[in-house]
Amino acid sequence: MYDELTLREHLALTIDVYGLNEETAWQRATSLLHTFRLDNKLDWFPTHFSKGMRQKVMIVMAFITDAPFFIIDEPFLGLDVIAVNDLLTLIDARKATGTSFLLTTHVLTTIENHADQFIYLRDGQVAAQGAAQDFATLVPDMQPNEVN
Repeated sequence: MYDELTLREHLALTIDVYGLNEETAWQRATSLLHTFRLDNKLDWFPTHFSKGMRQKVMIVMAFITDAPFFIIDEPFLGLDVIAVNDLLTLIDARKATGTSFLLTTHVLTTIENHADQFIYLRDGQVAAQGAAQDFATLVPDMQPNEVN
């Protein structure tokens, strides 16, 4: 994010850079801003945002696009429980329309009911991979709340 641009200007820049239809993109943005409780922050600069608010802004900027595939690194960091649930709902809705996601996370319990496939890394190497429902079987030595 650019410290000298407001949230509104960040959204306008995203719309311009991706060549999005302005009306459609602003409709999406308005809905997403409301979902993530940022709709009254359009004229704020990033220096006034908390870590969680910055994360939400990045999510909104990404999801106003029509990308068929998202790569999202640690999307839950800094988010409150409500925002995590909102993001998971958004991901599930986009998956239902054919959008694909590659997420990295250390918070396995958050994503386990939303993933179709998984790749488990240990010490930088693939330790297991497969269908999400097979995770516990394929990674039996992992404790339920283990963070690697």
